[in-house]
Amino acid sequence: MKSLEIITQYSQSVMGAIDAYYKGETYTIYVNGEAKYTGDTNVFSLFDLSPSTKYELTSDVWTGVFEFTTKDETAC
Repeated sequence: MKSLEIITQYSQSVMGAIDAYYKGETYTIYVNGEAKYTGDTNVFSLFDLSPSTKYELTSDVWTGVFEFTTKDETAC
């Protein structure tokens, strides 16, 4: 079973990783049930997310649901 880790998150994007030594099989990540990313590396990025919003990630390479909330949008 593969594991998921969020590396960093912003108000409209998130970067994550599945297993530190992923072997490179193609996988798909689903955001709230919709396919948003397909790749074969252990690091992935998801863009065009909404600020301050709760999301559920699932995939065909790990079991269960991973939940996270994007950060608030702020002016610098």
